[in-house]
Amino acid sequence: MNKGDLTWIPSGTTLLKFRDDDVNMVIRYVVTPEPSNSLVLREVDSHFLVLYKGEEWFARKADIYKSIKSEGS
Repeated sequence: MNKGDLTWIPSGTTLLKFRDDDVNMVIRYVVTPEPSNSLVLREVDSHFLVLYKGEEWFARKADIYKSIKSEGS
């Protein structure tokens, strides 16, 4: 995925906030209660920085999927 792509975040996905992009120091997390779409802001190591409910969160690349754009919508 690239910056600006829409991503699908399944329910039960853990989203993280790290101290200064240090993927070894989690300072906050949230588990998504329901599936949602999100905007990819950038790629950092094994994570994507995404916009979720107005905040920037890190999601593991393996936990989220590129949204499929429907034709003709």
